[in-house]
Amino acid sequence: MKEEAGMLRIAIATLALTMIIGPLVALGLSPAHETAAAAGKTLTAVSQDRALALAKARGIAHVANIAFRDGVWIVQGAARDGLHQEVDISSAGEVLNP
Repeated sequence: MKEEAGMLRIAIATLALTMIIGPLVALGLSPAHETAAAAGKTLTAVSQDRALALAKARGIAHVANIAFRDGVWIVQGAARDGLHQEVDISSAGEVLNP
């Protein structure tokens, strides 16, 4: 009997969490976004690794610096020939400079 009561409590708690979090996820809001917003941080749709991959595809062979400012990844480095290069990538993954 006690086991059934414990399992019932777990089932009710799971259902309650699903009813709360489910609509938030459907709207594109998640607890991670709320936590980041409260901490004053910005979540990006494009990860740093993806930004580096896009920059390397644009010719950067050696990365000197990568930063995320105002919704844009800024990747600075050198091409294979040693010339300085900078690639700016939006948080949506669009390369902003030719």
